[in-house]
Amino acid sequence: MTGLEKYKQTFFDECEDRLADLDAALAALEDDTARNDALYEAFRAVHSIKGGGAAFGFEALVQFSHSFESALDVLASKKDKLDRQKVGVMIRAADLLRVLIDAARCDRHVDVSDWHDVAGALESLCGGSAAPSPEEDLGAPAAVAELPDGGRAPCVYRIYFKPYAGIFRRAIDPLAIIGELKELGDLSIEADMADLPGLADLDPKASHLGWTLTLCTVHGQDDVAAAFEFVEGDCEMSIERVETAPAVAPGGVPDGAPGGTADRGDAVAGFLTSRMASIRVSLDRVDHLVNMVGEIVIAQAMLTQKFKETAGGSFPELVDGLEQFAGHTRNLQDAVMAIRAQPVGTMFARMPRLVRELCEVTGKNVELLVAGEATEIDKTVIEELADPLVHMIRNAVDHGIEPPDERKLAGKPAAGTIKLGAEQSGSRITISISDDGRGIDRDAVLRKAIGLGLISPASELSGTAIDNLILTPGFSTAASVSDVSGRGVGMDIVHTNVKRLGGRMNIRSEPGVGTDIQLTLPLTLAVLDGMVVRIGTDSYVLPILSIVETLSPRAVRINSIAGSSDVLKFRGEYIAVVDMHKLFGQCASGGGEDRLAIVTETEGAGLLALMVDQIIGQQQVVIKRLDHKLADVPGISGATILGDGNVALILDPAAISDVLGPSGTAPDFDGPGPGYIQEMVA
Repeated sequence: MTGLEKYKQTFFDECEDRLADLDAALAALEDDTARNDALYEAFRAVHSIKGGGAAFGFEALVQFSHSFESALDVLASKKDKLDRQKVGVMIRAADLLRVLIDAARCDRHVDVSDWHDVAGALESLCGGSAAPSPEEDLGAPAAVAELPDGGRAPCVYRIYFKPYAGIFRRAIDPLAIIGELKELGDLSIEADMADLPGLADLDPKASHLGWTLTLCTVHGQDDVAAAFEFVEGDCEMSIERVETAPAVAPGGVPDGAPGGTADRGDAVAGFLTSRMASIRVSLDRVDHLVNMVGEIVIAQAMLTQKFKETAGGSFPELVDGLEQFAGHTRNLQDAVMAIRAQPVGTMFARMPRLVRELCEVTGKNVELLVAGEATEIDKTVIEELADPLVHMIRNAVDHGIEPPDERKLAGKPAAGTIKLGAEQSGSRITISISDDGRGIDRDAVLRKAIGLGLISPASELSGTAIDNLILTPGFSTAASVSDVSGRGVGMDIVHTNVKRLGGRMNIRSEPGVGTDIQLTLPLTLAVLDGMVVRIGTDSYVLPILSIVETLSPRAVRINSIAGSSDVLKFRGEYIAVVDMHKLFGQCASGGGEDRLAIVTETEGAGLLALMVDQIIGQQQVVIKRLDHKLADVPGISGATILGDGNVALILDPAAISDVLGPSGTAPDFDGPGPGYIQEMVA
């Protein structure tokens, strides 16, 4: 990849972030209380895209971005409420902006008729103010000096900027404007504190400072002035071009300097460097780093265990050193995993627009309430969860929320409500999608299930069991296929994807009241704090956060109940007991009276006691995904390598609860005997 292509790739990566900011801002525009902030954020996003596009000579992108930001500027100066039609125009403009960015990325031509349509809508939105048409010249901004061979000459501007005292009342942050200037090139700042009062006279709601700014940029004076479009009339401001920096030719070096064969990428390096407060790294590289750190963790655990087994008592200093090494290794692993973490808000930001479009198609009125956007989760989980989340939102609007007339007859507000939220609990995250619609039509679900032969007509199912029938592959109660839903592939795909991520899906519905779907997922797919236990001759790992208490053999009093599972009394209540020997086909290694009970807590299933032979110890383990050989073993969510070099399977208490029979008993597991784990992975 050439230097220029590398910088272009960085620009396009940043465009994705700016487009996400733009989508979030446009989604907030219909909330009148956030109108000014949303318009300002949208303007900043479009302006940043325009600035980068100009640096690389993407003329069509620059011209349309200019039209778009001009429309946003006009709207910001007006006080009238933005209705759905006006917001819709800006959403169409954002769509075209995305198309133009993709076209620039792929060096592809865009049909100007689409541009003309949207540009005309923007012009109408602005009350007839001029917007460039596709037929106009799409050259580079006129104020940018051009070299004979196509390069650009950076210019130096001296800017004086002093906001009036009352600027904060317009919800404008002067530092954000300075940030916009930093995105245009290299910026030096000198504060003017002449009017800064003493501490006793300081008004925290007023602006007292001014700034003298020196900007070196390849952009023209019009682009520099555009950073101040929102504060015209609210500040003292001047822009003076003081000199021309050494000309930069396409080769990327000053005109006349030796070695003019360098890439033109150097000519825009300053622009991009000024934008990056962080670096961008390919996800493949991060995954490779995570895998290497995982191997370090495994090697450290093996080294520590072998040393303690052989010479730990003879060299206390080495033991202390190994313990410090273990702590540093854990910190390194936590830091690397933090790199992969992203707020779910990047995924949630797409949903307001989806709901808006679905409302236009279905004729329904739906309000989307979002909470927990700052909750962080592994990037891989976010990517895998995006499509299932879209499908559940579609289902909620199409199947859940009733038409306005039907809602009024039921005594509900005409507008339905969908709540989308995220909450972290220990090492897992719960994402909930709830609506106040009609709920699941259980009679229709039963008729469909009987018709498909899934259940017999004589079956007696609980309400929850009926609700969960919609997770059956190919199950759909839709009367007809539509663009929204009803294609016979749906919730079962969601359920499958969630299970593949090591998560669980719970459905709670009340007819006439609404439906609540909860997805419980691991925060990361890479590491786990676990308790290593022995069952028969094999070792297993239980997630620490699922363990409530460990009961010694003397404290375990198991009672057998006819027609049900074995139970034990724990803190005043009886909980089911799972014989792990029976579940995994293991032979008991000793008398049953010596076995331990580990009480675990599961979402939805409550407490569960797992009978094991021995607790070996606590260890942070690196999760390895299961291949097809072990993918269908009940109660298993992954595998790991222990400090002794042996492989251990990771238990999932909630999945173990799921495999219990109707009476609460664990079914016979027709599997291999002792040592089968090592045999399967060999």
